[in-house]
Amino acid sequence: MAGILKEEIVLIEDEKEGSRLYNKGYYGIPQSGGGLKLNLMEALYLLESGRIEIENADGEVNFNDLLGYASRKLAAFEIYYTVYRDMRQRGYIVLAGSPPFDFRILPRGGSPTKTPTKYWLSTFSERAVFDLDGIIAITA
Repeated sequence: MAGILKEEIVLIEDEKEGSRLYNKGYYGIPQSGGGLKLNLMEALYLLESGRIEIENADGEVNFNDLLGYASRKLAAFEIYYTVYRDMRQRGYIVLAGSPPFDFRILPRGGSPTKTPTKYWLSTFSERAVFDLDGIIAITA
C-alpha cells in the first residue's frame, strides 16, 4: 500500500506496513489505531530506497516530484536531506534535533524510546557563511 502525501507529511495508513517500517528502523511516528506518520525527509529516503510508494490526489509521486515538493515547502531541504541520508546509510537512527542542532543521532542498534542521543548534529551548506565562535560556544 502506498503512503498518502498530505502537506508536510506522508501517512502510511496500513497498520501492518506502518508497524514494519517503524520496527525495522524507527521511521516516523506511530499513530493511534495503526498507521505511521512520516515527515518529508523520512518519506523521501524510504521512497528512494524502494521501501515505500507515495501517492497524492494526482496519482503516484516519484523521487524527483517529492524532492521538488519538499524543497519548495522547507528551506534548505536538499542540504538536510543529504546529511539525513548519509547518516541513515551508515546505520544510525536520525531524529529531529532542537536548536541549534538539526538532528539527534542515536547509536546503531538504539531505540528512540530507550537510548540516549549519542551525537547532536548541525548542518551547514558548504556555500554558507557561518559563525565559528558560535559553533565553538555550543560545543564547549
